[in-house]
Amino acid sequence: MRIFFGSTVAFGFAVAIDKFMKTKNAKSQSIEAMLFTLKTIKGSISAFFKLLVLTSILLSAPITSARETTSLPSESTQALWSEFIPYSDLEAHLPKLKEKNLSLFVAVKADDPKFDEFAQLYQKAAREGVQIRPWLLLPVSQGYWFNKWNYLQARDFVNMFVDEMTARGVSIQWVTFDMESPKELMEATETFLKQNRAKEMLSLLKVKSRDGSIVEAVANYTSLVQSLQQRGIKVHGVTTHFILNDLSDNHRRIQSALGIPISGVPWDEISFMVYRADFRRIYKNISSQVVYKYAKRARKYFGERAGMDIGEAGKVFFPKPFTGYTEQEDLKQDLEAVKAAGINNVHIYSLDGMLDEGVDFWIKPYGSEKPKKFDLTTLFVFRSVDYLKLLLPRGH
Repeated sequence: MRIFFGSTVAFGFAVAIDKFMKTKNAKSQSIEAMLFTLKTIKGSISAFFKLLVLTSILLSAPITSARETTSLPSESTQALWSEFIPYSDLEAHLPKLKEKNLSLFVAVKADDPKFDEFAQLYQKAAREGVQIRPWLLLPVSQGYWFNKWNYLQARDFVNMFVDEMTARGVSIQWVTFDMESPKELMEATETFLKQNRAKEMLSLLKVKSRDGSIVEAVANYTSLVQSLQQRGIKVHGVTTHFILNDLSDNHRRIQSALGIPISGVPWDEISFMVYRADFRRIYKNISSQVVYKYAKRARKYFGERAGMDIGEAGKVFFPKPFTGYTEQEDLKQDLEAVKAAGINNVHIYSLDGMLDEGVDFWIKPYGSEKPKKFDLTTLFVFRSVDYLKLLLPRGH
């Protein structure tokens, strides 16, 4: 109960400050702010709990402490994701990617890997000076994304892919592990929320936390990553931004509940999905400050290894179709926020969604602009997830 109260106090206090700043008379400001805070605390615990859970789970599709580095990187690395475009069609985009200095992270799916076609694309891209990263995905029936429950399938597919590329004379430089909860867990939590069954949803997460050891999963994925590094292959992990709310201690509460082993694995790069287009489905006016603040956390914990995944640009096809950004300005604000936070690696989802307007529409020069406007919604998102994790058991 103290957790709900503390969360509500934080939320009410933030709203009160915002209200204080917008009124004119100083005396009435103070009284009105205090009354508003008390009213929020008293009357919004139930509603706040639903919003807290909604924020923390519905958006999830997504260590050892490090000294924070504030210096900006000397150059920026950009990439696009491609999940559904056929390899033969991707070849036509290579000249534009080269012109824009963009890398391409390409899905390779275990249920239809097309090793020959991928090898051809990889070699052609190398000749044209475009970096390709294979983004390895399992069948949906096995969870699609990598997590603590499908390590054996992930290990086998990763090793098969590398062996198949080696047999074709392709020297892979990077592989990408997409570390997320299985689709059915996301859908189950979303169903509970829509039906106002928050207690059942939390019970499910507690059960999932105890289903399998996150400590063992970290050890397993560490072994797999190190085996690839010994073969000269760098490993990029990509995951939900919620993991950044789970790093203030070594308990791995969120990682265990969502089944996502991240902290302790020796990633060469680890990037975090902060898709503001997804946030807008709940909070229409959330600003790029949410991208900036998560990017700052990523930089704090991972330094130069940190990356950010932003968007979504244009159409989204999976796991549920919807339309993301329609204006380039939104993407530009996110790119500037990432750069202002000192992050060198930024990846945009996705080339698939950009096809209607074209890459030129979406990818334009940008600066390093820290969001200036105070964003109450961003504060709410941060605090709600920080408190939510305390409702979950420690990972084991």
